[in-house]
Order: sequence, then C-alpha cells, then structure tokens
Amino acid sequence: MEENQSLQIRARPNIPNQLQWSDDNNIAITTHPSIHLLTPVHAGATAERRSSFLHVGIPSPSSSSQFKPSLEYDEPENIQTSYILPEGYRCSSWSPTGVSKLDACLLATVTTSHRVLIYGPKAHPANSEWIQVEDVTPQLEKLYASNGTNCSFASPTELNKFQTVSIAWSTKRSFMDSPLSDPNDISVIALGSKAGTVTLWGYHRSSGARYLASFTPHTSWVITLGWSRWHPIEGGCYAYVSTACGNGSVACTKVRIMLDTSGGTIVNADPHSNWFQQDRHATTVIKWFDEPILGAEDGSRHHLLCAVAKSAGVHIFSLSSLAGAGNSESTQCVSYRFPLGMGVSGLSWSTDGTRLRVFTIDGRHRTLLVPVAKTGKPLSPYDDESSTAFVIRQMVSKFKRQEAEENRRQAHEAEDDDEEDSDGEERGDGAKEPRIWGADASPNGLYVAFVYELTSSFDMEYKTEKFDISFLDLCLTHPRADENVEADIIARVRWKLADLDLLSHDNATSLLWDFIEYMEFDPNAGFAQFRLLNRFLSAMQEIHSSGLGTTVSPSENSASEVKTVASFHRTLYSHRGLNAARLMLHLDQNLIHIDLPPETRAQLRAAFDPLPHDICEHHTRAILTLAHSRTNAEFKNLDANSLTMLILLCDHALIAYAHRPQLLSFVKATYTRLAENCTGTAGAQGVQGRRRVAGTGEMPCMWGWGTAGFGVGGGVRERAFVAAVFDHAEGGADAESAGLR
Repeated sequence: MEENQSLQIRARPNIPNQLQWSDDNNIAITTHPSIHLLTPVHAGATAERRSSFLHVGIPSPSSSSQFKPSLEYDEPENIQTSYILPEGYRCSSWSPTGVSKLDACLLATVTTSHRVLIYGPKAHPANSEWIQVEDVTPQLEKLYASNGTNCSFASPTELNKFQTVSIAWSTKRSFMDSPLSDPNDISVIALGSKAGTVTLWGYHRSSGARYLASFTPHTSWVITLGWSRWHPIEGGCYAYVSTACGNGSVACTKVRIMLDTSGGTIVNADPHSNWFQQDRHATTVIKWFDEPILGAEDGSRHHLLCAVAKSAGVHIFSLSSLAGAGNSESTQCVSYRFPLGMGVSGLSWSTDGTRLRVFTIDGRHRTLLVPVAKTGKPLSPYDDESSTAFVIRQMVSKFKRQEAEENRRQAHEAEDDDEEDSDGEERGDGAKEPRIWGADASPNGLYVAFVYELTSSFDMEYKTEKFDISFLDLCLTHPRADENVEADIIARVRWKLADLDLLSHDNATSLLWDFIEYMEFDPNAGFAQFRLLNRFLSAMQEIHSSGLGTTVSPSENSASEVKTVASFHRTLYSHRGLNAARLMLHLDQNLIHIDLPPETRAQLRAAFDPLPHDICEHHTRAILTLAHSRTNAEFKNLDANSLTMLILLCDHALIAYAHRPQLLSFVKATYTRLAENCTGTAGAQGVQGRRRVAGTGEMPCMWGWGTAGFGVGGGVRERAFVAAVFDHAEGGADAESAGLR
C-alpha cells in the first residue's frame, strides 16, 4: 500500500492531532467543513480501482435553530463569536469497537459552536452513510443552564462550563463477571470545557449517553484529553484521564466506577497529580500506553506510560504501580526535546511500549526508544536512528512525489487560465514544505498514517479555500521480511488469542489488516516461500486443533456455564480454538483478491475449508447447552417458535454432524427433554423417532428436508417423516418409500 498514490482531501485540519485510527480499522480526519472517514484496503484488492482507501464522510453539522445560548446579563465583552461564524467541526474521538448497535465504532465530535454530536454508520462503516445518532448538547444545557431548558445562563462561568472544546472516549470495561452487572460493556466520554471543567458521560448502546460526574482540574480551556485503559478492582474498575489546559497546566485524575448493591454505578474522580503548572507552552497531544507486557509472568502487570507533547518537547510520565494492588502510586517523568520547531502534531506508541513515534507540524519525525529499568522506571528516551531514518525516507519520497504532482496540477490550471495567477505568486509556485496535522499507528503498529499539506517556502503565502488541500499517506514502521518483526507478530497473535474475550473488544479486521498488508505476495513464488503466511497458519492451526476438544456434558445442567444471554454470548465467542479459526477465515476472505500461485491457493483451501463446519458445530452445541440449562418448568413454557427452532436445529445436526458423536449426545438429550416436557404439543409426537436416530449414531440419508411438517402441529406428515428416518437408520424403508421426495 505504501507505493500507492496519496489520498487528496479538499480541506485540512485546523489544529494538531486530528487524525485517529479506530479499533475497527477506520481513519478519521477532522476538518472544519467535514470529517473524512477512510478505510485502508489491501493494495492487491484495489489495483483496478487505483485506490488504497474506501472514502466516506460526515458533512457539515446540520444547523440547530433552537441552539442560541445567551447570558441573562449580557455585556459587549461577552459576545460569543462561535455562534456568529459558520458552524464546523473542531475535534473528534473514536469510541471503542462494539459500542454501536451494529457492533462497530461510533465517532463523537465537538463543533465550533460547542455542540457534542455522535455519529454512526447506517450499514457497513467503510462504505455506507454516517448519520447522527445522538446530540449530547441538550443534556449539557440541562446540566448548566439557569432553568435547564432555554439555553439561558446566569453568568459567563456557567456558559463556559456548558461550552465544550475537547473530547476523549475511553476504552471499554466489562462487568460480566459481576452478578449485578449489565451484560454490555461500558465506556465513558470525557468532555473538556472552556471553564476548565471535565464532565463524564457513560455511553450505553441502547440508552445512549448519560451524565456520570464532573470535576474541575483547570481554570480555563481544557484543550486536549487522554484516557488510560480500565483496570479491575474489587467491586468495580478505575482508569486515568489526563487533561491539558490552554494555560500550559497538565493534570492527571483517577476515575473510579463502582457497582452498588442495586446494580447501579457510583463514579468518583480523584486528583492524582499535577504534571505541569501554568507556563506559556500549550499541550498539543496526549497519548497513553497502557497494555499488558508481552511475555510477563504475571498477566496483571502493566506498563502505564503517558506521553505529553508540549511545544517541541515530549514528556513521558510513568505510573510505577497500579492502584488497587495495595501499592503506593508514584509518577516518574523523562523528556526529549526537539530543536526549535513548530511543535508536535502526532504521537503513536509501538505495541510493546518501547518506542514512541513523534511527528512535528513542520514535517519532522523521530522514533524514540524508551528504555525501562528493572524497577519499572523509564529511562531517558533517545533517537532510534535506524527506525527514524527508515520512516523519514518514506516520508520524503511521498512529499517529493506529491510536490511534483501539485506543480503539474498548478501548471495545468495556469494553462487553462493564463489571465489568473500568471506570475505564479498567488499559486505559491516554487519549493514547498510539508505541514503535518496528525498521525496515528495502525492497530498492530506496522503502519503509521499521517495527514499533511504542502505550503510554499516563501515567508508569506496567500491561499483561498480552493487551494486548501491536504493529503493522507501511510508508511511502514519496519522493513519487510524482517525475521524479528515476523516472530514478534506471531508471538503477539498467539498472546492475544490467550484472551478468551478477545473478539468482544477487538475484531478480526483490526487484528489482521496491517499484518496481511505487511506480507509479501509474489505470484510466481511457491507456498513454502511465503514464510510469514506459513508461520501464521501453522500457529493458528495448532491453537485451533488444541482447543476443539472442550465440551460440556448435556447432563451437567447445574454446572453449565451457559445460563444467561450474556454468558451465552461469551460461550459462542470466548473459545480460543474457534477464535483462531475465525482469524484464519478472515485471512481467507482477504486473500481472495490477491494473485497467488495455484499450488498456494490449493493448499490454503485445504486449510480453510473445514473451519466453517467447526464453528457451526460449536454454535449448535452452545445453543443446545443453553436449552439444557433450562428447568423442566421453563422447558414446558417454551413457545411454538422456540420448540420449532430446537427441532430444526437437532434435525440439521443429524444430517450435518452425524459423524460427531459428542454433538449427537446433545441432540438425543434435547429430543428426550422435548418428548418428556412438551407432550401436549403435536411436535412432541415427532421427536421420539428422532431421539432413537440420534442414539444409533447412524447417518440418515441426505434427502431434502423441507420445513413443512417440522414445526409444532406437523401432524401425520411429520410422523411419516420421522418413521422414514427411523426406518432408514435401522436399514428399513428410505425417504422415497415414505413419499417425502
């Protein structure tokens, strides 16, 4: 992909750090008139379209005629220019994956009129329309306005508390292990205001945003925020939120969410430390690294690092111990300073927290090594010269190529209109310099995306909106075919699959996109030469095979783990072997459009084809296990649709999985319970023969089993059908003799 053309955007961000990469592998670039949503796709799959991205957008926010805040005692100095100028977007923040009703990410935005709008996709996030799903502004109005309804504020302070200027959405935290918890994960939106106040809003996919708490870490504009991950403690969880003020101060606050006895939540926000006092250097970017350490003996060990970019310096704060572990909390700080420049516009951590990639507004880059002592304290960062040079070479190549294209475009425009800009001064001809307005790494850190514009090297340049253009590009962070990088990729995938709930907070696209793009596919190479692909498949097949033997006896009703909808969802997706199968199937779908040798394609087919059957069998067993966890009374109260579904599922299993005796034991047990507890229905008359067929372990003939006569009340035709199945299993009449074909 890094060889493909840049994506041109007819606008540019107004402030730094306006590019964010989501958990669903979508990139958001926030500009004043619109928000551009881009999904990188594999270069081999888009050769004909000559595009590296699928591009959709969120247009300018719709006007709200009722939204006209005012002061009860207005003065000329309190004129609110943000409501006079045309409304656009100021900043945005991605939600974690799975928050929307489509199990995708949402995008929360702050407009220049201080409205807080949340957008989501109508269908697929990559190519469908994004619509507004919620406006949080009326709730803010109710919280801070004088009477809570008419946007009338008693003082400038109240109005400033209402006016949002920054936003950050936390990761998710599951409470599924608590008997009082909601089955869905929680996430929290932090809104920074002009008064220095931060309000916290819990977001639930069914009920939307609700107010949780507020705190005031600063005295004026909160210009940027950043969240750590959530960490479990007894009775709840906690996370850190870092906030930066326009006056230069930076603070860190610990947010606790506890469950009370009624199942509700109690939210506390306690100051942790003030990292910077007031100075003349504003903070542009805050980026946390809060991931478990790969290979650590204690899975609860964490590496809490927070990078704060102030002016041309980067300051890395380390929390040396986790709250809730019974240890004291302390903060260490190490710094790295650039020569005089325009400040930092983007930060991204490597997946292990040992490298921090820094991008500055004036087009520079550094990859900083962040060594950590045995005590856990970070040491002074320094430039990783080889990694820095590798990224810079790619960036310079892209800048030069884009500059040449821009000069050709401007020359063509000049030919079309000789009277306009004939001397080239207004067009800004001549050498151009890059201005980077945001950068972020892909989910596995193998690529970094950055958005930039090219400006004239002259001291002054006049440009209208017609020439307000920016570009999106991607760079590799490591050279291809590096054995150490490949070994690290495989180790990380193995390590991630050890988390049984992996697919509840990650998805296959984010887990594998940059991994697949990092691979080299030579259409003339043999299968053995695809080293990384071979290593990945071998690791996934090993994990898949080792995890298939886990079963639950249908008689162990009281000990069944599948008793609620929440635990049922976990049973379907919290399976290490089948999660490996899902990743392999995702890989299969993404390799369809890539030119591979026939031999390689055939070997991949042999590896991939059995996987859907394994997943379907697991789902069938999980559903039947859920049915067996019901009491006899609950079984008797099943409605006709549920009974029909169970009969259909068991009948399908008799055909598709007759060679799986463990699953047939579930099928037989289901038929038995249906016959014993649903004797008052006509459908029960048909399950006796099915039960005997399941007990034989024989495979019935593969005729077309239509739905007619399957359901409750099937009557004579269903009984004839079951008799035909039974007779066939015993060596008697087949389906044709029963008149069922």
